[in-house]
Amino acid sequence: MIWKSVVLAGALLLTGKQDMGSSLTGGALGSAPTSPTFLRYTYVSNTGSTYSTSVTTPAMSIGPNELLIAFCGAGQNTAATVPATASYNSASFSIVSAVGSSFGNAAQMNYLFLGASTPVTMSTFTCTPSASSGWQSMVVLEFLSPQAALNTYSNSNDSSGVSSFASGAFTTTAAPTINIFCVNGNVGVVSAGEMAGASSALAGVDQPSLTDSAFAACEWNTSPTSVSSSTGAMTGSNSTSYTAILGAFSY
Repeated sequence: MIWKSVVLAGALLLTGKQDMGSSLTGGALGSAPTSPTFLRYTYVSNTGSTYSTSVTTPAMSIGPNELLIAFCGAGQNTAATVPATASYNSASFSIVSAVGSSFGNAAQMNYLFLGASTPVTMSTFTCTPSASSGWQSMVVLEFLSPQAALNTYSNSNDSSGVSSFASGAFTTTAAPTINIFCVNGNVGVVSAGEMAGASSALAGVDQPSLTDSAFAACEWNTSPTSVSSSTGAMTGSNSTSYTAILGAFSY
């Protein structure tokens, strides 16, 4: 797999979690919320050229009425599937979509909804590509949310080397939705764009800070009404090949 931008040498593996300043803790509200609230993210920094069979985040607090999004990226010598699991109850995430590319860059978005009976506990998260791979990254987003179900998704990729990253067009069949757009590539410092005609907020990257140079990044927003042939967008400080997935979830 050849990145269309300069990659720093080395294979330092960084893992961590970032609380985005919310005082909410999983399960703290006691009853189901009426709209989504972003809580925090955890991550595994890009592994570089070192091959491995999986990557695992540090433990993060989870609880009832939560939507978890695990975005898994992989590069060298990888098949196009990168499923995710949680250590809590050995739970397997459901797949939103997987996207491969002719330039060897794969990504998969996965989701898991934790119902009202979920205890407040700690969990790690693991991405496992279907073939041992280098250039792995992982971002897990945690939302306090009403019951959420996958509405639709879209995939995109570009091998030409660009700094503007676009989703495929998507159309939702119900509303409201929480929309999540994630990009895998040597994207650099990322700025949120928009989805469904509304501004998005950057939610997580595969680094300790949202202002760090990244290989994986995710943004989110909500749509109060159904949308037709809409798109999502982000920009980065690097020009790079990329794969991307957008998922829309009804709540």
